[in-house]
Amino acid sequence: MVDGRRVSLHGHASFAVTSADNSMRTETKVSRIGSGIDFTVNGRPIDGARGSGMKRIVEEMLSKANVASGVKVESNNYNTITGSSDSGAAALVVALNSLLELDLDENELCEVGRFGSETAYRSVVGGLSRYSVDNGVVQASRIKDAAGLLEIVGYGVPFSIPRHSADEIHMRVARHPEYDRRMRVVGERIRMLEERAAKNDFTGILELMEADAREVHKMFDETGVQVIKPPMKRLCATVEAMRKQGVKCYWNVAGGSQVYVFTVKRYADAVESRIEDLGCKFTQLKIAGPAFAKH
Repeated sequence: MVDGRRVSLHGHASFAVTSADNSMRTETKVSRIGSGIDFTVNGRPIDGARGSGMKRIVEEMLSKANVASGVKVESNNYNTITGSSDSGAAALVVALNSLLELDLDENELCEVGRFGSETAYRSVVGGLSRYSVDNGVVQASRIKDAAGLLEIVGYGVPFSIPRHSADEIHMRVARHPEYDRRMRVVGERIRMLEERAAKNDFTGILELMEADAREVHKMFDETGVQVIKPPMKRLCATVEAMRKQGVKCYWNVAGGSQVYVFTVKRYADAVESRIEDLGCKFTQLKIAGPAFAKH
């Protein structure tokens, strides 16, 4: 946090994902009340650092609307294993944008959404998207929409392993001696991602994402934060071994205790069978569209 405001570590590009059956989602209902902020998630009052960030979103949106009333927020996560702060922040800014009739654009929504989750942009924009922050100004854009990414199939494999907080991970990696170099090259990596997306090189996209994940988790390890614990590492190694055997599949891990395995439709059955053989539970995933408001 800087001056009470979340700041980005560097530019970023990522997928928005949901379950293949669309059951993985966040639904947020907002309504006006006389004063204050009445905020519950899954029926419980929101608390902690993330709770403060989500309430900050409400405060920012009320300020933009220049209204004196309060807001009641009822947010519910369905079948989300990880990433609920991303989808929660996105659902909240989109719902408030509609309620308060602000008509903010995607960049403005992403800017406010960052108070709740640094990567809220991917759920605001949907598909494969990118963002950067230059002099405090957020620029978010869609590289390829969900309809153009139907060829990609994903599997979310959860592990019952305690996780480190996102804030702890971010603070530690920012002190890594390679951090400045990583910031300098991230733009070039995103450009390569855009080029592959333009050519519908889906396995090329996944290859780049795995390479980036491998580098950043090496940095995590070297700063004393091991996110990819041994059981997760075994799955990642299995994915790499399958690729050597001709099955084009790729792993990705964010900050939580879940391994994402991505492939394309041609190899989906082989990948799914291998995950099942390992005795791992999984949720089949697809690339999701943007958050939207219901009226």
